Amino acid sequence: MPHRASHAARPSRIRKFLTGALLGLLLCLAAVSSSPALHHWLHPDAATPGHECVVSKFATGHVLVASAAPLLEPPEPVFLGPATAPPIQPPATNDLRLAPSRAPPYSPVPQPDIV
Repeated sequence: MPHRASHAARPSRIRKFLTGALLGLLLCLAAVSSSPALHHWLHPDAATPGHECVVSKFATGHVLVASAAPLLEPPEPVFLGPATAPPIQPPATNDLRLAPSRAPPYSPVPQPDIV
């Protein structure tokens, strides 16, 4: 039995139609906004000062501007005082690898001098 894709995985006819219609609308809007003659043909008052329509907004790039105020304001910066570096300590003068109470091993047998 062949496996069929589920209904949710396939785009429906309505979704395909809406995608095509919105793409066509976007292309028409780009064409009208790039040509003043087409914009004037669409509506004759296109050359009047203060004219606002979707074509003029699209031509000036104001299609993604939100008109509402932001819901959350950014937090105020908190001043914690001047940033200071840790104090510089001079290097140790004695060897700290062995504790002062430790010495090299003692051998009662004398060791020959190696020259």
